[in-house]
Amino acid sequence: MFISGLAENGYIDGQNVEIILRDAGGDIGKLPQVAADVAALQPDVIVGGQGPASRETAKAIKTIPVISHGPDLVKEGLVPSYSRPDGNVTGIV
Repeated sequence: MFISGLAENGYIDGQNVEIILRDAGGDIGKLPQVAADVAALQPDVIVGGQGPASRETAKAIKTIPVISHGPDLVKEGLVPSYSRPDGNVTGIV
């Protein structure tokens, strides 16, 4: 859905955007290493998953914009408020 939404708006993987997918395979213990691996790639932006994936990404990466999604980013501690997300993390609710 995400990739098709990008394509609908003119962002085509391999043409004008590069999409690199990373996954911890459901193992929460692997999330810090996955986040570090992503940071090492120096992407322009990171789209994180929900819950633990976004929290680990936000902890590991402080200089690259991170877009997270979830039911309540404030409650999860990813942003201090919706009106002023602060830092490098913002989100979609």
